[in-house]
Amino acid sequence: MPTLNKACFNGFALLEILLALVLAVAVLGTALPALATTAARLQDFRTTSKALALANAKLTEFKHMAVAAQPIAQGQEGAFFWQINITNLSLFPDSLGTRQTFLLQELVVRVALQAQDLPLIELKTHRIEPLQ
Repeated sequence: MPTLNKACFNGFALLEILLALVLAVAVLGTALPALATTAARLQDFRTTSKALALANAKLTEFKHMAVAAQPIAQGQEGAFFWQINITNLSLFPDSLGTRQTFLLQELVVRVALQAQDLPLIELKTHRIEPLQ
């Protein structure tokens, strides 16, 4: 019976190396676009989280302020433009009983990347205060 030479088993054949390269290219070809998409989504998530934190801070700030003289306040903080609309709900006809004893207001905070952009975040709350 013929014996095989040990030198035949000491290396990879060209076919095995080509097969390994094809598999590596296939795996990297599907993984790299997924990683790029994940990175973009992570950046969007960070931006939205920062906008939400700013909107929450502004909403809390204006909610605990004395009654605002102007119905709209706006400004820029960091990379974000924010706007607060205050609507006096006590003036609507369906709140006649409330109008005489309480001030009812709706506060809406919008945060966008630029003043004319659609908001990334919009938060809304109400406040009610007794009239003096």
